[in-house]
Amino acid sequence: MQVAKTLILKIKTLLKSVTKDIVLFFAIIGGIGVVQMFYFQGKYVPPGVLAESYPVLTGLARPLVDDYNYTFVYAFAPWCGVCKMSASNINSLEGHVNTLALALSYEQEADVRRFVDQTGLHVPVILGQGRLEDTLNVGQFPTYFVVDRKGEIVLGWSGYTTTLGLWIRLLGIRVMGGILPGF
Repeated sequence: MQVAKTLILKIKTLLKSVTKDIVLFFAIIGGIGVVQMFYFQGKYVPPGVLAESYPVLTGLARPLVDDYNYTFVYAFAPWCGVCKMSASNINSLEGHVNTLALALSYEQEADVRRFVDQTGLHVPVILGQGRLEDTLNVGQFPTYFVVDRKGEIVLGWSGYTTTLGLWIRLLGIRVMGGILPGF
């Protein structure tokens, strides 16, 4: 009987310790995410840059700004392994959120086409080399950001984000102050 009580006490102690570790782990991960969102390196963009039209992989041209909705932008580099893993997560937003992909840091358009074919990315892909790439100053891939109707970046973060993580962030944006009523 005493052995069973001792064993139960040890299990309870172990569970408390593991629970504290798990909570601490998620608090750290969440804290890193919050820091990334508030200190996104490309957050300030000169007025009008995102409203200019840029070439799209399909041959058309369009801006990153929508006059009626907020735009979720997925910035990727075709050589980026993490971008290849996260591209399919972006497809889950199609039809629910105004979503664009932004190809940066590539040598040839064929590299971007190969990336799109390999990953099955379905959203419009803007070819962002040149002024747009220089202005955004994206230092990590993938990078995600939300552009408002005035052409300002209201939120941004970098690194792999799961489909669930994307939806949670977008829901969090909507809940916290109604920043994105179109979402």
